[in-house]
Amino acid sequence: MNSTLFFVIDTLQWILLCYFLFSALYYFIFAIAGTFPYKIKYSSAGSFNKIAVLIPAYKEDAVIISTSNEALMLDYPKEYFDVYVIADHLQKTTIEELKKTKVKVVEPNLIKSSKAKALFETMKQIPENKYEIVVILDADNQCEKNFLKKINDAFSSGNKIIQAHRTAKNLNSDFAILDAISEEINNHLFRKAHQNLGLASILIGSGMAFPFKLLLELIQNANTSFEDKEIEFMLLKKGMNIQYLHCTYVYDEKIQEHASFGKQRTRWIYSQLYFFRKFFFQSFLYFFKKHKRSLAFRSFETGLPPRVFQLVFPVLILLFDIFFETIKVIDLWLVVVIISATSLLISVPVKYYNKKTLKALLSLPLAFIMMLKATIQYKKAEKGFIHTQHTGAS
Repeated sequence: MNSTLFFVIDTLQWILLCYFLFSALYYFIFAIAGTFPYKIKYSSAGSFNKIAVLIPAYKEDAVIISTSNEALMLDYPKEYFDVYVIADHLQKTTIEELKKTKVKVVEPNLIKSSKAKALFETMKQIPENKYEIVVILDADNQCEKNFLKKINDAFSSGNKIIQAHRTAKNLNSDFAILDAISEEINNHLFRKAHQNLGLASILIGSGMAFPFKLLLELIQNANTSFEDKEIEFMLLKKGMNIQYLHCTYVYDEKIQEHASFGKQRTRWIYSQLYFFRKFFFQSFLYFFKKHKRSLAFRSFETGLPPRVFQLVFPVLILLFDIFFETIKVIDLWLVVVIISATSLLISVPVKYYNKKTLKALLSLPLAFIMMLKATIQYKKAEKGFIHTQHTGAS
C-alpha cells in the first residue's frame, strides 16, 4: 500500500473513529439513564375530557375494521369519546362495513395522500370546541382497555402532549423481532432516558395525544411525509414538553419481511437527514437556552448513526485494520465496539433475551444491508408518502 493511500485511509479512519466513539459514548450515557425507574402514576381525574380518536387508514382494508371495533370497546364513558376512521383509498365494501358500526367515517378527497393531509382534512370538519383531546392511532394499533382513562388522567394533571408506550403485538418473524427490539431501544433511549434527564420525549407517530386546537394548528403546517417528526420539532421549538407514559401501552404490528423493513427505513433515514440539515448546526446555541434544551438534544441526535451502523461499521473497520494493519489504534476501535454493544444490551428489555432473539440476530447482516440500501436511496422518500401495508398479524 503506497504512502499517499495509507495517509488517506489513516486520516479517514481517525475521523470515523472520533465520530463513532463519540456516538458510542452518547448512546451509553442515555442507555444508563434509561435504566432508572420511571413510573409516574397520575391521580384519577375528577372529570372526563371529550376525546376524538383519529385513525388514518390509507389502503388498510385488511386491518381497519378490527382496529376500529377494538377502539370502540375501550374502557371510557361512551358519551365522552368518538372514533373517527379516515377512509383514505379504502374499498367501498370496507367503508360500508365501517358505517354499520358506531365509527364515524370520514372520506378525505385527496389526490396525493399523506397522513398529515388526511388528519387536517378530517379535523377541519369537526367543530373546534367539540373535543378537548385528540388521540392518533395507526390502522393496525390495539390499545390496553384503560388506555383513554390513562390519557385523560395525564392530560388532567397538566400534561398536554402525550406519547404512550408503543410496543410490538406480533413477533412472528425474525424481522418482526428485530423491529420490536429496535422500537424498545428507542423507548429506552429517547423516551424513558429523555424523561429521566429532564428532556422532552420524542414522538413516534401513533399512541399520541394532543389538545385539539393545538394539533389543528400544527398539522396544517406539516408538509412532509414524516408529520410526527415535524410536529415534534414544532413543539420543541415552542419549548413545550412531550410526556412519555411508560406504563400506558399501544400494540403495534411490526415489519415481517426485509423488503418492508427497507422501505420503512428509507423514510426514517430521509427524515433524519432532513432535520439534521435544518437544525443540527443551530443545536449548539439551543443548549444554553433552558426552554429549548430538548430541541438541542433532539437536533443533535439527528447526527447520530443508526444503531445497526453504530454496531456493524466499527466491527468491519476493526476487522479491516487487523487484516491490513492500517492503523495503530485497533484497541480504540475495540472500545467503540464494546461500548456500542453494551449500550444496546442495556437498552433491550429482558423479555427479549431468549432463543428466538438469538435466531433473529442471524438476520442482522441482511438488516444492515437493507439499512445501507435505504441510506443510499433515501431520496426516494422525497417523492412523497411511503406506505407500509399491514396484515393484522398478532
